[in-house]
Amino acid sequence: MKPNFLALILIAAALLGCAETPRRLQTEEEALHTNGSITRLFHSALYYPFEITPRFDGYLVGIEKVRRPPGGIDVRNRKEYGLENGALQAKFDDSKVMAVTHVIRHFADARQFNNCTLFNAYIQSSDSVNRQLVRACDLAQEMIIRHPNDAFPNSWKALDELRDDIGHRIASRLTKAQGDAADKAAAVFGTGAAYTHIIVLVMGWNTVQEEAVRNFNSLMWNIEKAHKRRPDKLKAMPGLPFNPLVIGVTWPSQWSSNWLDPAIKIVSFPTKAGDADEVGMSWLGVLLHDTLPAVREAVKTREGYKKDLPVVVLGHSFGAKASSVAACAGPAVVRPEKTTTTPLADIDVLVNLEPAYLSERIFGRTSWLHNVVYYPKGCPRAQRFVITASASDRAVPLPFWGTYLGEEKSYRKFCAADHDGPRLAHCAVADHNGEVAPKFLGTSKNIYYVDASELISENAYETGGGSHSDIYRFEHGRLIYAAIMGEGIWAKSE
Repeated sequence: MKPNFLALILIAAALLGCAETPRRLQTEEEALHTNGSITRLFHSALYYPFEITPRFDGYLVGIEKVRRPPGGIDVRNRKEYGLENGALQAKFDDSKVMAVTHVIRHFADARQFNNCTLFNAYIQSSDSVNRQLVRACDLAQEMIIRHPNDAFPNSWKALDELRDDIGHRIASRLTKAQGDAADKAAAVFGTGAAYTHIIVLVMGWNTVQEEAVRNFNSLMWNIEKAHKRRPDKLKAMPGLPFNPLVIGVTWPSQWSSNWLDPAIKIVSFPTKAGDADEVGMSWLGVLLHDTLPAVREAVKTREGYKKDLPVVVLGHSFGAKASSVAACAGPAVVRPEKTTTTPLADIDVLVNLEPAYLSERIFGRTSWLHNVVYYPKGCPRAQRFVITASASDRAVPLPFWGTYLGEEKSYRKFCAADHDGPRLAHCAVADHNGEVAPKFLGTSKNIYYVDASELISENAYETGGGSHSDIYRFEHGRLIYAAIMGEGIWAKSE
């Protein structure tokens, strides 16, 4: 008994020691209420600046759920939501709200240029400055103390910092400046070809930040590979460079961890579905309709660059839901000094891969539920809106209360040969190589519904839901690239 007793004492001491050993940002996490075993997984890039980083030029925008401000928040309804005022307010009626907690500038080669924070809500005191593992992009930012209670309104400041930095970064590739000015810009942003697109990426349900970054890298790698492997006849066409600046947006999409029973994750489905809407109606919507339009205008003004940089938004699963409400309907949050919502801007390309939201959001309300968002006028702000569905997707048929856009049943309903009534979307079919062919013409100018059953057909490594997450292969990159560049069936939609 004595050895067993000693073993128990040693185990207890070890566990106690682990419990008393603080994490580097634990004090700041506790202040923001992002210190849970799951919630802290959505700022892991702040712990691993070179390991958890996108491998392309761009930014990582971290949205997390933080304590609701003592004075509440101001959200305004928009006719684009198709919601009554009470239903909109209910979507934001929570003890915690979405806020931008960190914005990281990164480069394709992090060995040459250090990743740094443009905004960091985890700098809350002079002591916490020294605990940061990702340095601030400039000393002035490093010394700005962010009070935890101001995390929600400070999100405007975070995106304003992003706006200014993107503008300078794009301009640095266009400017004709020589000497010290050029050297300074090169030291900060590097050198290279002008950026041709701004791409915004958003992932879906149960995707922690580390996994989201891996997925961003997979998507962009395959899109860029598709560009390099374009057919010779397209390579010869002038005016088609591809050098995107990419913004990856992460959000708290997981409510449980892998060691919990899968049934617990199912319970989180409606909660995270609501959170996806909140992301789109808040900071993702602000990014698309406030931040990026200001960037495009500033670049034109400063540099005489007459052509707008195309904005491309790509979302998967619940990320598709967040991106659709952000792009099609815009933000409900209002700047502190303003009294009205942000005007809507055009989005050049919106791609929703296996979207996890009701098809009535696009094709018209049929539900008796009055808290369901739908777009009464469709999505006219997206100049090209591409949606995929697959027969092998086992995740999107999960909800019993309606038909989701990413499931084959929805595609059959709206793209059947004997479809009753006007056909809104242009119906198309993708083969296993990612080549898309038209099937039926629709009345919409911008919406393309693609049966991707041959393409999205495999179970991606360590994922559930059948083929729901089968979007990270070269063939998928080929489809996405064609949609971005207006090639294939999209060549005539310019």
